[in-house]
Amino acid sequence: MIKSVIRSMMLLVLCTGCNGDLFVDEFLTEDVNQTVSCGDSAVVHFDAANWNVLGVGNALNAHFWVKAYDSQGNLISNQSQYGYPEMAKLVVENEFNYFEIERTNGHELKIRPLEMMQETPFSFDVSVGNEYEQKMLTFTINPSPKYQVDSIAYDWDSFKTYDNELKEVSSILIENRGSAPMTYHAYPYKKGVKRTFGFNWNFNHADDLPKISQDERITVPDVENGKPVLRNTQIPVGENGKTIELPLDSFDPNLCVPVVIDPHDKRYVVTYHQIENYDISCTLYTSHPISHRKIVYKGVLYSARPYGHLILTLKENQL
Repeated sequence: MIKSVIRSMMLLVLCTGCNGDLFVDEFLTEDVNQTVSCGDSAVVHFDAANWNVLGVGNALNAHFWVKAYDSQGNLISNQSQYGYPEMAKLVVENEFNYFEIERTNGHELKIRPLEMMQETPFSFDVSVGNEYEQKMLTFTINPSPKYQVDSIAYDWDSFKTYDNELKEVSSILIENRGSAPMTYHAYPYKKGVKRTFGFNWNFNHADDLPKISQDERITVPDVENGKPVLRNTQIPVGENGKTIELPLDSFDPNLCVPVVIDPHDKRYVVTYHQIENYDISCTLYTSHPISHRKIVYKGVLYSARPYGHLILTLKENQL
C-alpha cells in the first residue's frame, strides 16, 4: 500500500515536470542593479524566456507614462499601465528623461538612455515576470550632456532701437561754503561699464531653457548707424527674467570730468550713462548630442549698451 502511494506521488511529480503550466523555469537567478550613461546600453540576460515587462517606475512615480511598440515598430500603447505582453520596445519620455527599454529576444532586455537632464543620477525600476513570479530590476542613469545651440535666426524686420535713455550711476551732494569756485572731479566710468542683455522666450518652451549648456554662446547684433549688424559679440543663452552682463573695456575708468561749483552754492552732481537700447525677435535652434532630438525656441532679445555719459549739477528741488 505504501509503495503504491509513493509510486503515485512520483508519477505526479513527473507529470508536473512535463506540464509547463505547473512547473515554471526560473527566468532570472541574479539581482540586477546597473548604472549606465547616456549613449551606452545596460543589458540583462535571462535564463528563460517566460517573462514580460510588467511596468516601469520608481519611488516617486509607481508607473511612468510610456509608449510601447511591437517588433514591427507599431505603437501599441501610449499610456501608463501594468503589463506589456506584446512589447518589443518601451520609450519613456518626460521633462527630464528620455530612454528606451528593448526586449531584443526572450533572453535579453536592453536599457538605452539617451537624455537625462537632472543634475544628479536618476534611478528607476523595471518590473518583469509572469503569472507565477515577479522580479524588480534597478537601473541608474548618469546625467547626460545638455542641448547644444545649432544656430540662431533673427527677424531683422522686427528690429527696434532707441538711444534716449539715461541711467543714473552716481549722485553726490557737493556744498561750496567758500567765496571762490571749487572743482569736483567726477569719474563716470570708475565702476566699470557693462552692456546688459535679456531674453523673453515664448511660454511653451521657457521651462526647457535649463536644458541648454551654459557653455554655449550665440552671436548677438550690434548697432551701427541705427541698423543691426552681426560682428563677434557673443553671450550665453539666458532664461526669462535673467540679466546677462557683458563688461565693456572701451571706456577709460580713469576718465576725469571737472565740475565747477559756484561760491556759497550747494549742488547734487549726478552722473548718467547714455544708453542705446534695442529689441529683436529671434528663433533659437538646439539639438541634443546623443538623442539628436531638437528644441526650437522663439522669443525676443533685448540689449542695453552704454555709449556715453552726461553729468548734471542739480539743486535739491530739481531731483
